[in-house]
Amino acid sequence: MQQDANAVVDISLKLAMIYASQGNEEQAMQGYKFCIDTQKNKMSGGELDESTEEDTKALLGLSMDCYSRFLLSREYYTEAEEFLTNALDIAQSVFDENDTQLAALYSDLANVKSMLGKNDAALSNIKTALDIAKRSDSPIEAVLHCNLGNICLNRGEAKDAQSHCARALKLAKKLKYKEVILQANECLKEAKDMNK
Repeated sequence: MQQDANAVVDISLKLAMIYASQGNEEQAMQGYKFCIDTQKNKMSGGELDESTEEDTKALLGLSMDCYSRFLLSREYYTEAEEFLTNALDIAQSVFDENDTQLAALYSDLANVKSMLGKNDAALSNIKTALDIAKRSDSPIEAVLHCNLGNICLNRGEAKDAQSHCARALKLAKKLKYKEVILQANECLKEAKDMNK
């Protein structure tokens, strides 16, 4: 099997994620960069058949998404934004417009933009994510309302934050999403404190 085969890149990506979870930053970074560079090189070569090209492109997008999460966990927000934007561009060309993977990427990008103080762009991205989730009737909607509530908090919009986090809490309780329930309650508390 060739070193640049998609199966090898897929395994390398999983190894990079393991290294990242173990705190082995250098090996994780090397793994992510290997996956991204390998897939970019294959895409630019122009010698792939249609199905292999689609798989290669999807794996490139996934590699960029995973690397952006790694960067985000290390608080490299600007770099994470760049890789998330690229992952989203690829996902838009690979997935259906109502795919929940797009909603998740828009949400992640909204969170990064919010951390960078780009609150208008964050708001636009999270609303796009919510539109996708609603069209696809996805359970991710609870998470997205919570994220939107937090973005509203960052914008100083306590009333809107309270509304979205209350919606998130209602959906999360219905779906028994413990983590989202905790996040929504925290958001509601912050919105209440902001109104004092």
